[in-house]
Amino acid sequence: MFKKVFLVLFSSVFLFGCDDDLKPGDNNVFDSITLLDNIVDQHLIPEFEKFNADLKALELSKTTFVEEPSSDNLQDLRNAYLTAYFSFQPIGKYESNVTENLNYYLNLNAHPLALSGITEFILNYENENFASIQNQDRQGFPALDYLLYGLGDNDEAIVSFFTGANAVSYKGYLDQVVSRITTLTAAVSTDFVNRADQIRDESGFANSFYNTYVEHLEKRVRSSKIDFPAGKFDGSPSPETIESLFNPSQSKALLIEAFDDVQLFYLGTEESTLSWSKILIELGEDGLDAKVKLAFLEAENAIEALDDNLKLQVETENAKMLATRDKIQKVVTLLKVDLVSVLGISITFIDNDGD
Repeated sequence: MFKKVFLVLFSSVFLFGCDDDLKPGDNNVFDSITLLDNIVDQHLIPEFEKFNADLKALELSKTTFVEEPSSDNLQDLRNAYLTAYFSFQPIGKYESNVTENLNYYLNLNAHPLALSGITEFILNYENENFASIQNQDRQGFPALDYLLYGLGDNDEAIVSFFTGANAVSYKGYLDQVVSRITTLTAAVSTDFVNRADQIRDESGFANSFYNTYVEHLEKRVRSSKIDFPAGKFDGSPSPETIESLFNPSQSKALLIEAFDDVQLFYLGTEESTLSWSKILIELGEDGLDAKVKLAFLEAENAIEALDDNLKLQVETENAKMLATRDKIQKVVTLLKVDLVSVLGISITFIDNDGD
């Protein structure tokens, strides 16, 4: 028989503070220990293992390109970069003291890249502090996007930056960007793995995971990938803020990867014995579960209908971007309002959505 536990309210970044005035409701009793086992074993650990493996491949491709810059090696490096960028997408839903202290997500994916003065920054990269918050938007995957696609109009022009007069600086900057992604990820994943048993045994981590999951969907998927490029908040579309700006044909694919992971985290993998969806069904909330699944499907269909190039989509028919945003927002509302009411979870992150 599963161990039934009440969900204790912890902060969304795995801190161990609790508000004694906040009491769980009568219907938020669910098997959070088994849920946490599934989250750790089916999501957290395999996703970081995949990302770390792809980063090792990226390191190897980078080394080969630095040693012998050529169009063929550039293409191999691009392939490794894209593979790693895709496997990074699920990582954004995890937060901890370590990720916060390292500014992990923004150091890896603060897009768009700060282009003003970027040449001087690259030529002077050895004297720059990459840990400074002011340099978050000069590193990570957006920097690789620029180096591998944005330096020239064709492959030969791009390769020339790594063979010409400033080749040492461009190679050094490339090396620094890749190494920093790898080093920061190693620190974050090691921390999560070392605390895996602790996470499994503390029911309050279920609340933390849920909060960072919903916040990830709202801010790092919906807002970052759609709202800001489409100009949702200020009415001024900014197509230059899309992810993968210099290789925009991959922008929708990255959105799909991130959104599919959000859906998978709700449904659970094929091996999951418990998930948020299954918890609702166990609690007799089949109707709410069906609503969430339908909202996911409608949002997924809206995303699929977008142009592969989201920059072009914003520039030519931005209404479809905004309509897609509304479909995703339906999922956000269900997760942030309806589910938390049933599960007795308290949303602890700050937003300005008015949900």
